Amino acid sequence: MAFAQGLLHTVLVTRRIRVDITNGIHQTGIMYSRIAWYNFSPRARGTTLELKRVEDALVVHARIPRGWNVRAGQYVYLWVPGASPLSFMQSHPFIITQWNGEGSVSDKITMLLKVRNGFTRHLAECAPRSGMRTVVDGPYGEASCYGQYGTVLLLATGIGIVAHIPHVKEILQGHKDRAVQTRQVMLVWQVDREAQENWVSNWMQELLEMDKDMGSNMLRVRLYVSRDFKEESSKYGITKEYGEHDRLRKLYGEVDLDALFDREVHHRLGKMLISVAATEAFRDRLLNPKNVVASGSRVVVMSDIKEWFENK
Repeated sequence: MAFAQGLLHTVLVTRRIRVDITNGIHQTGIMYSRIAWYNFSPRARGTTLELKRVEDALVVHARIPRGWNVRAGQYVYLWVPGASPLSFMQSHPFIITQWNGEGSVSDKITMLLKVRNGFTRHLAECAPRSGMRTVVDGPYGEASCYGQYGTVLLLATGIGIVAHIPHVKEILQGHKDRAVQTRQVMLVWQVDREAQENWVSNWMQELLEMDKDMGSNMLRVRLYVSRDFKEESSKYGITKEYGEHDRLRKLYGEVDLDALFDREVHHRLGKMLISVAATEAFRDRLLNPKNVVASGSRVVVMSDIKEWFENK
């Protein structure tokens, strides 16, 4: 009896292993087929990159032979064999920060990378450059529907801004198409160096112009510079205003999160979403017990945005 049970167990385990291997081969085949389909076509030489340094970051444009359905919050894996001698063995994930066109189908995506060590440093050493061969795998990640909230508060530090820009674009486009419920968006970004505003200044201006052209004035931007000011006349505590309707302010100092939280929650319209892409210390300051209790059931806080945008 024991022998029969052992034999049956062995047969079942063997069958399960065979099924797992078959499923694995099937899934791998689908993945490589998808990668080949999007990255190669008879009329194109493959996916290529255009690299541009912006301060201590790198703007990477990827032109893909076939269009993708892109949504805010998604990411891709980059495989760039020409970045370094060993880079052909590596692929790295990056958030899609921008894509061309107003719709979701795009044949050009853009990523913003903070230059650190390893892959990003090797890639930055190739800049400026265009026509660099690459393979892009994706897009991955579930799209988050921020447009179901009346008020959206987006908080970021440093390179975390890349997680929020796509959502602002999607909300504004949805407002134009009357497909979202959002009526006000506040984007708060804290940087260590004032020069880092150049990372996304063009994109930020495009979003503000898009908002202005629609006549909605739903977007407000607050840029906080904690140190390393550009000009000697800029001092801690100073505020500079740009444009009309209180849409863009630059403040010298760190965000007073308690005051910001109280003010925005008090003046919210409808249900409110707070999305955080920031350092752990920043998130801990925001999510203290006082703020969590004060927010109530009509405020949803998302602080689990993946941290690999602090790339390597």
